[in-house]
Amino acid sequence: MSNYEAEARHNRRDALTGLPNRRAFEERLPIELARAARSERPLALVLLDLDGFKGVNDRLGHPAGDGVLREVARILDESRSADDCFRIGGDEFAILMPETEAIHARTAAERIANQIRSAHLGDGQLGASYGLAASTNRDTDVLFAAADRVLLAAKDRLYGRRGN
Repeated sequence: MSNYEAEARHNRRDALTGLPNRRAFEERLPIELARAARSERPLALVLLDLDGFKGVNDRLGHPAGDGVLREVARILDESRSADDCFRIGGDEFAILMPETEAIHARTAAERIANQIRSAHLGDGQLGASYGLAASTNRDTDVLFAAADRVLLAAKDRLYGRRGN
């Protein structure tokens, strides 16, 4: 691997979790949407946000929070071999599920959220909310916005407002 290739790979990985980062996600999403459109098969996008993560950092410290993020990354990485998982922000993750209908993506997302809850991470108070959308449309903004709306609605239901 050349130095350029090594640097490019490094710039697309989250240093803490080892997952691909937001930059990698933003490069990969249009590729997967184009593939879905060509094959006329859906692509599901799950946006996952940790519930109570700020409290872990506040109560237990940032090293504990870092450990939580690494463990969540491990759970995501082991979830389904055909999926690609990304850390796209502080406690925000994205999962691309090629050739996956929304109903199957929901089942997988719920299983992942349950795994995170049952792992008793941090001080055992951590949960996960998710939003998902599925499409064969080539518009990345539409797919992302749809999943984000569902995630925000889930957060609103959980907190009665938007919050972390």
